[in-house]
Amino acid sequence: MTRLFIRLDDAGAYMNHDNWIRAIALLDKYNICSTIAVIPNCQDAKLMSYGAVENWKDFIKEWSNNHVLALHGYNHVYEYDGLSNVRHKHKSEFAGAPQHVQENKIKRGLLLFQELGIDVQHFVAPGHSFDDTTVKIVSSFGLIVYDGFYPRAVKINGVSYFPLHFASLKNNLFGYSICLHPNTMTDEDFKNFEFFLEENINRIGDIRDVEYYKAGILDVLVHFLLNIIFKIKYFVRDINF
Repeated sequence: MTRLFIRLDDAGAYMNHDNWIRAIALLDKYNICSTIAVIPNCQDAKLMSYGAVENWKDFIKEWSNNHVLALHGYNHVYEYDGLSNVRHKHKSEFAGAPQHVQENKIKRGLLLFQELGIDVQHFVAPGHSFDDTTVKIVSSFGLIVYDGFYPRAVKINGVSYFPLHFASLKNNLFGYSICLHPNTMTDEDFKNFEFFLEENINRIGDIRDVEYYKAGILDVLVHFLLNIIFKIKYFVRDINF
């Protein structure tokens, strides 16, 4: 049976704190290890509207006891127009940014986790948007790229990829990794989330136990085809009629 992995995006100094506490409590209730994507220096106006969370670093540190933390960019501000390796986005924090800018963002972002004494192994690009330069820099820091449509965790040309397939609890039959955003979850979302955890408890895995395989033809083909589909989907969605 296909394993499932849970990822929660957009934790940081500005977040819907009550929702995050609620989401983490549900995962801990079922003894599930999720991946929490943390923004080291959030400057995203939308996220900042939630208000600053006092002692947010203490919460991040506490969550790292039962969950895996990932570097979620640096400031979560989309200011570049480069073409992303996956999906399709008009704006990006990384894709299209000069190499020195990207390297500085990642280096400064990792300082937060070093300060907290937390070992980070995964990079989560904001908006699922990154380019070849990002991959080169991320891998130079020994980080795993948490994105792509591969059917399993793979290694390609010395770079490790942990795939992300869906951003909802639906269509999870063939899913591998599911990404949720606690900041915007409603009471109904939390109800569905707990039901999902109960129904799939035996399928949900721990990312710390995952083995990475050398990518085969099928891995590359699945990623290629699904990536095209999602790029078309995003492109069509963004067209202004």
